[in-house]
Amino acid sequence: MRIIICSALVLLLTACGGGSSTKRLESLEEAINHYAQAMRWGRYDDAEAFHMSRDGQRYQFNLEGLESVRITGYAVRERQLNDNLVEAEVAGEYSYFNTSYGTLRHAPFQQKWWYNTESKRWFVEGGLPEFK
Repeated sequence: MRIIICSALVLLLTACGGGSSTKRLESLEEAINHYAQAMRWGRYDDAEAFHMSRDGQRYQFNLEGLESVRITGYAVRERQLNDNLVEAEVAGEYSYFNTSYGTLRHAPFQQKWWYNTESKRWFVEGGLPEFK
């Protein structure tokens, strides 16, 4: 279903002469996928590179707190882009377990992604949810 909606949106934007808009949407999808892979594989340095405020401040993960956390999923439930395609609200859920407990848990998230026109990259404002 997600692929059908994204494909329809890409086709619509292309038909309206929105070639650069299409590239921006594709780059958002690519950024979200790279971010999700980094989180699932425990490559927190790679994931941390996506976390930056608009004024250039980097967010630092509490790597000590993540030592016992294994993220098994990053599911996007909803994404909403603004009219200029420079901001996106992404809502979803992390699936994870703490190696001390072994029970699968879920942590909902609401992320604000923003597009940096200079670097032509998407970034996430804020940090991670608490993995209890």
